[in-house]
Order: sequence, then C-alpha cells, then structure tokens
Amino acid sequence: MTFEEVFELGYLSKTHGYEGALVLQIISDNPRHYQKTESVYLDLHGKLIPFFISSFRFVSKDLIVLRFEDVADEKAAAALVGRKVYLTIDKLPPLRKGQFYFHDLIGTKVHDQHLGELGTVTALYEPRDQVLVAMDYQGHEVLFPLHDHFLIDFDQENNRLKVRLPEGLLDVYIQPESEEDRNERLSSESEDEHAD
Repeated sequence: MTFEEVFELGYLSKTHGYEGALVLQIISDNPRHYQKTESVYLDLHGKLIPFFISSFRFVSKDLIVLRFEDVADEKAAAALVGRKVYLTIDKLPPLRKGQFYFHDLIGTKVHDQHLGELGTVTALYEPRDQVLVAMDYQGHEVLFPLHDHFLIDFDQENNRLKVRLPEGLLDVYIQPESEEDRNERLSSESEDEHAD
C-alpha cells in the first residue's frame, strides 16, 4: 500500500481509559460515512501498516473512541498517539457536482481575484467547525478559512483554487514588525512582568 492509494481520515489524539482504547479525530465533513469501517492504516515510520478495528463509537460529531485488535493496554495505545490514520481512496463517499475532497486541494495553486496568483496550498487544518487552508506565500505560511465567502471556484482540472481573500490578510503574515511596535510590545510585556 502506498500513500498515493490512501487519504488521511484523521489522527489518534489520545488514549481513552486503561484497556487500549484511542480517540480518533476525524477530518471529514461527513464523519458518519465511516462508522462501519473495519480497518485503517497507520503511518508507522513512513510505512502504512493495517490495523483492524474491534470497537468503534462516536463520542461527538468528529471524535471516535476505538480499539484495535492486538492493542490491549494503555502502553500499547500510547505508542500510537499522534499517528495519522488513513483509508484507501475507494472508501471515499461519492461526490455531487461541484464538490471536492479536502485532500485534493494540497498542491493547488491559489489565485486571488484581485491579486492574481499567490502561492500553493500546503496543508489543511480543521480546528473545530472550520477548515483552514495553509498556503505558502513568499516563504510564509498564510492561513485562510475554506468558506463560501472566500472561495470562488476550485478548478481541479487545472489545479487552481480561485479565492477572494479579505483585504490586508496577506499583510498580517508578511509585514515585519516596526521598531515602534516592537518597543511598545516589549514595554507592555515588561510592565506585565512587574505587575505580577
């Protein structure tokens, strides 16, 4: 099994209890689609290793407590915390017209309607109820929400994401701190330390 044949379902965020259970944070807008999953792949030192699921239950919309066969205690489970969890591409739900999978955005060129080509999508983050796109822009990681308000079009055929970024967003990431701002910040931090 190669990484080209799988997609990232989520990651193992922590152990649960003392009998080898783990919490899986799913990265999907339809987590329930995967509730009958029988096995997954974990990235162990750059290799995809199959793990068979013995129990699987949702504790929230995108959190699952699961147990793997042959992972019988907290120590064995703890060794898997932080690992990414993968499924084969054929397990993806079918798409409707105009939809796309998040992983399809990685490597896509970002084009702003006013500023032109900006950079390339390097990652996606999903901290609670919102997907953030990470883009490499002039050597800086710039984050923006993957939201209908900012997204104009995703042209998969031409590998291009057309967006309407908020004015000034890029400046927040690339504008160097002025000496005046730096002195004010340091002064404020010094006052805070002395107040304690």
